[in-house]
Amino acid sequence: MKNIIFDLILFLIIFPYLISQNHILILFTLSITLLLICHIYILYIRYYKKKEIKWSICSEIIALFIGIIFILEGLYSKNNILILFGILILIGHIRKVMYPHLSYYY
Repeated sequence: MKNIIFDLILFLIIFPYLISQNHILILFTLSITLLLICHIYILYIRYYKKKEIKWSICSEIIALFIGIIFILEGLYSKNNILILFGILILIGHIRKVMYPHLSYYY
């Protein structure tokens, strides 16, 4: 149930918000595209295949860089929401690297 709520918030609120923003950094646009592709893949595996994905440490490091890109974009564009998203991404993925048996956020 937690995953369904998170996925609904992600696809109905967060992704539309991110796509609607004016982007200063080209890396931010690429990051949003990568996140969207990854989360569509997660939906497919989670709800169609009925499995969970175990991401590699390399994937987690890429996610940490995406969190930093969100923070930088938020600083350059003076958008506190993007800074918050970047911090949340960092917290979730640092937690996953340090404690692989726990979930990302909850």
